[in-house]
Amino acid sequence: MRRDTIVGLTFLAIAAFFAFFGSQLTIGTAARMNAGYVPVLGAVLLGALGAVILGQDLLRRTPEPIARINWRGLICVAAGILVFAYTLRPLGLPLASVLLVLIGCLAERPIRPVQALALGVFLAAASSLIFVGGIGLQLPLWPTL
Repeated sequence: MRRDTIVGLTFLAIAAFFAFFGSQLTIGTAARMNAGYVPVLGAVLLGALGAVILGQDLLRRTPEPIARINWRGLICVAAGILVFAYTLRPLGLPLASVLLVLIGCLAERPIRPVQALALGVFLAAASSLIFVGGIGLQLPLWPTL
């Protein structure tokens, strides 16, 4: 199986998952979004992208073989997301965001710690301003003792 075939099918499977479970929630409208609106909208967009990738791959004449799996990148990104999820409440959004970026940056070689820290601080500040200050989400900004 070719790489783009796997990517397209994976996107379609993820889209089907979120469309199914998102449609179980109240969807609402664009003006009055409810809990199921974003998952269903994301599923539709991801499904369309998966269909386009799959269609292009089926029309391509030369097969593109599957490259070697980057296990380091896969593990670092997944670990960063898990650490963020488990540290958001106790450490607050800024510190959890910095940890997410630092762990995610371990996926790249060579590791540039100063750039990773600068990116983490910038994204922590931006996410705090956007999600807590702008949208008004009830996320902790400081560690809870």
